[in-house]
Amino acid sequence: PGPPVHVTDLAASGNLNVKLRWGVPDDLRRNSPLTYGFDTFRMTRAYAESAGYHLTPPTPAVMAGLVISQPLAVKLINQLPIIPAKLMNLPEAADLLADPETAFITDDNGVLLDGGLPLSDGDQFYYFASARDLLGRPGRISNGTLVTFCDRMRPRSSSRLDVSHAHDASATPQDFLRVSWAPPTAGETPDSYYVYRWENTEQMVKADAPAEFALRQIGGPIVSVPGKTRYTFDDDGAGAPSNTTDLGKTFWYSVRAVKTTACG
Repeated sequence: PGPPVHVTDLAASGNLNVKLRWGVPDDLRRNSPLTYGFDTFRMTRAYAESAGYHLTPPTPAVMAGLVISQPLAVKLINQLPIIPAKLMNLPEAADLLADPETAFITDDNGVLLDGGLPLSDGDQFYYFASARDLLGRPGRISNGTLVTFCDRMRPRSSSRLDVSHAHDASATPQDFLRVSWAPPTAGETPDSYYVYRWENTEQMVKADAPAEFALRQIGGPIVSVPGKTRYTFDDDGAGAPSNTTDLGKTFWYSVRAVKTTACG
């Protein structure tokens, strides 16, 4: 078969797992009566690159031997033959725009089914696919595909958001709006926070667009501090609302909690 294709899942369902599929070339399709399903092998990046397998995959016999002799570095991730629900050729398997969801196997290191330990954010492996013959033996090994495991669990929203009027009575007195919030009450711990100001609700509806987020950002990253229960941000920079130009005008504020992972 062709090299495995990583079917990226950015949602929480993609947390610390890898979804894969591959294409089946014409010559393998012609020999399909002599095959029964597929195997998928996982090899640590360090081991694969030290042995050159990221450039030239091992033979079926060598791969089968490595599964036994190098169990910490090489693993057969399926227990039963993988029977794809959808047969794809090489271009179809690689086209994640036309079909962003179809996957033949999900590797979570056996967490859900076998009680395995979860892998860590940033762990990297090469994956190889192989067609099985009728006796269950692996055939020619595909080229490898490097994949990174990603922490996809996003932090929850910050809590108890408040905006209040503040006055600076220094030598250059000014009035401004002070934004304050508390950390999320549960879930993942954020690494930082970003503060946004909106002039109308239509802007907030467009908030999923990265360009809109960047345009409305007025603060951040504000680093999360363990044990801190309240954060504040003073909206007193360039373009901030003022009594002289914006009296009687309404503004909306929001705070986004962010966690940085190996995948962004």
